[in-house]
Amino acid sequence: MAAFSLAVKSREGDGKRGARRVRREGFVPAVLYGPETAPITLSVPAHELSLLLKKGASYHTPIELKIEGNGASTKRVLIREARYHPVWGDLLHIDFYLIPTKRPLQVSIPLKLLGVPAGVADGGVMQCPTRRLLVLCSADRIPEVIEVDVSGVGKGHSLHASDVKLPEGVRCVERTDVTIVTVLMPKEEEKKPEEVAAAAPAEGAPAEGAAAAPAEGEAKAGAEAKPAATGKAAGKAAGKGPEKAPAKGAEKPAEKAAAKPAGKGKG
Repeated sequence: MAAFSLAVKSREGDGKRGARRVRREGFVPAVLYGPETAPITLSVPAHELSLLLKKGASYHTPIELKIEGNGASTKRVLIREARYHPVWGDLLHIDFYLIPTKRPLQVSIPLKLLGVPAGVADGGVMQCPTRRLLVLCSADRIPEVIEVDVSGVGKGHSLHASDVKLPEGVRCVERTDVTIVTVLMPKEEEKKPEEVAAAAPAEGAPAEGAAAAPAEGEAKAGAEAKPAATGKAAGKAAGKGPEKAPAKGAEKPAEKAAAKPAGKGKG
């Protein structure tokens, strides 16, 4: 494991005003705490801390903290929390946790997946719901990563925390049923080109479920067999309104002509 070291200064005073003063001087306010020490306020050089983080120092990497000033000493610590500005992204504060010497330590270790699941070769889809594993170990046995072989995971199967082989002296404190890797069945198999062509209707053929258009002879026969419209419907079809019934007592034209007497001849 890579060894990281950082020189810091002890500082007096606390609160927002003191933290702003420390930042103006090019330092990051920090605090060191743990079960075997009282809290110690520190000033960390911002540039050196930035370089250390870029080199790979993280939450599970031990750091030798060289404290200068009153009560100068060297402490082996872990980064517990780092707070950044929500807009500018500047590091505002950092917490260091003193690694205990008399008891094991709980740390979150990243997982490194090795191989390709057998289910992926069969058309499955791999998902990794867990990226880190919480373990218990002594400070000198903290692993950088935990390697997990996933090549034996088939389609429809999963790999759990209980299946992960851990280094010597490292014990998993996660639930044994926590899923590390799972290979799922695809939601819908893609159809082959010949299946798509067979399912599509031929050009000019009616779509599935649609009634076929009648032939020309059938259309004429249907038109001849259709009964003529009567009553009001017939009047509308001819473009005229319906015939009105004669008023009560009115004479029909034929009867009126028959009732008229014939004219007399001359002389």
